[in-house]
Amino acid sequence: MITIIHGTEEILLKERLQEELGKFARKHPDVTAEIYDVADEQQWTACQQALKTAGLFSTTQCIVIKHYS
Repeated sequence: MITIIHGTEEILLKERLQEELGKFARKHPDVTAEIYDVADEQQWTACQQALKTAGLFSTTQCIVIKHYS
């Protein structure tokens, strides 16, 4: 599932992200979120690698991408 949270109100965005991460954590307690700020070149490379390694039969992942535009 892909969820996009977008807007200009930073406080509301952070609250909504925490809400979504909380829902995910309750549903998948053994999975931790990986957060990437793709404005940073190193994190962009790490994010790409994380997305490439997610296969059809792999375990559940939670990848948060910040500043994707």
